[in-house]
Amino acid sequence: MMNSSRQRLRIMVLGIKLLFAASFETASMSSQTCSTEATEAVCAMQVKRGKLRQQNPFEEIPVEHMSKEEIAAEAAKVFQRSERTPALSMVSTQKDLGSKMPHTTVKCQGPSSNVTCIFKNLYIQNGTIKVFVEDTKLPDSMYSLQTLHRYVGAETIEIIKSPPVVEHVLPGLTLMYATIWHMNIGHFLWDGLYPAYVALAQWNRTHEDFHSLVSFEQDCFQRGTEDGKCLSEGIMRRFGGGQFVARNAMTGTYRLEEAIIGSGRKGARTVNCDLALWGGRDLDAIRSFRDRMYLKHGLQPPRRRSSAMDGRKQDDLLRAWIIDNKRYDAEEKEALTGLVTEKAPVAVDYINYADTGGNFTKQLAMLQGIDIHVSGPGTGSSYAPFLPDGSVHVALGMPGTWNFPLDFPRPYPQDDVSFMEEYWYEGNTHVKALSYDVKIRRKGLKGDKVSELIGKALQLIRGDFQMPVAEGSNLSPVGKTFREYCHSAGQLGKQALDLLNGDAPAPEGCQVGWPEVVVWEVDCADESTTKYKSKFPINYQLLRDIRRKYIG
Repeated sequence: MMNSSRQRLRIMVLGIKLLFAASFETASMSSQTCSTEATEAVCAMQVKRGKLRQQNPFEEIPVEHMSKEEIAAEAAKVFQRSERTPALSMVSTQKDLGSKMPHTTVKCQGPSSNVTCIFKNLYIQNGTIKVFVEDTKLPDSMYSLQTLHRYVGAETIEIIKSPPVVEHVLPGLTLMYATIWHMNIGHFLWDGLYPAYVALAQWNRTHEDFHSLVSFEQDCFQRGTEDGKCLSEGIMRRFGGGQFVARNAMTGTYRLEEAIIGSGRKGARTVNCDLALWGGRDLDAIRSFRDRMYLKHGLQPPRRRSSAMDGRKQDDLLRAWIIDNKRYDAEEKEALTGLVTEKAPVAVDYINYADTGGNFTKQLAMLQGIDIHVSGPGTGSSYAPFLPDGSVHVALGMPGTWNFPLDFPRPYPQDDVSFMEEYWYEGNTHVKALSYDVKIRRKGLKGDKVSELIGKALQLIRGDFQMPVAEGSNLSPVGKTFREYCHSAGQLGKQALDLLNGDAPAPEGCQVGWPEVVVWEVDCADESTTKYKSKFPINYQLLRDIRRKYIG
């Protein structure tokens, strides 16, 4: 029975590849020119966009190479007025008499830097948030609310004393959020939708359907999706279960009977000392987010397990996916594709998500049957949180310190390795993670070493590893180094976080994006002499002692 279902999965994978390979195309270049102020990386992104995007949802966004001004311009597009997507579909146009208009009440929780609030009778007028009160004292933290994770400041909230005239009413619960770079599936899921979902979890409302009131840049198109729009838009429409409302296109005044806001610092790109997605452990938000995603796409969520062998047999054929990644060179790709097999005990397939076109439901259906997930860093790893309980993720890493070129002067040019988005599996209580040996990663990926890791993943599963997995156990040696340093360095640990999260200005001439820049001490270089020059506030002796402990 089990082998039969595995064979059906194999047929599904091949069928999807054949169905979409012919129709899916990477973004074609446009004749659009870039502004002279744009960086080379941003210019390339602007050219690929054109006026109407036709992008691969797994194509990465060069965030680390953008200036603060360019990021601000990108964020502004999220809130730009547009009527391309209608504001409403099937929302009641109930009018209330102004004299009977109910007042707004609000409760908030969390620090001002990461606050979430729940409103009753919140008003939105032409997209602007308005609170109708008389003399009620409002929580100070309410004025720190963010609908867009990290990249912009607090929402503007207007206090009104006179009852508004309402054209539309959204009954029940509404989740209000924004998403940046939603043409990239990783940014959309973990910097847009997930932080808003965590706010929902903080109020214990994840079991309910809700309306989705979303700010997003609407000129986004991808081939292979149901309506030709970006893959993320279809997910937004399904995920809430209620009405989908484009905030950018709202005109007139709306009353939201109940609304939750507060993406704050809950997304993937806000670094914390644990290198874990916010809410993954204390709220079990990653698993419930995964389960809701499956359900809202008409699929049965993966089986809930307390140990890896729950519902499995020792002789079951396990299935491993090696995910295609732009960071593999030709030799590495050849080595990885050479591991493809249908032989027991682990059938291995090499998957390029681009071959599945824009059908997210089919992508989830394929993930349901995966036991071992092998990927390099970047967007290719962004589906790891959707893996079934008891799965193993194998992180292959990449040579160097992202986002610096390999010829950039740095103190450990023969040793540094990056794993980047470790938060997709650390804090994920239902999977285990393994990482490629840091000491040999600079020599390139070798097929036999990846095969060994797949074998270790098989042993972990058949050894019936227990869940939840221990905190910190899914991190690579690089991640473990940063985690221990961050927790041990006191004020200097906080300063490292402030630099990584953009809460403190980086020293002139320095780029700060990922924890690897701290671990490998890669912060600045003197361009006149091409020599490394340290400017970061780091306890170097402590850092080096910890790095030696985990990496050698």
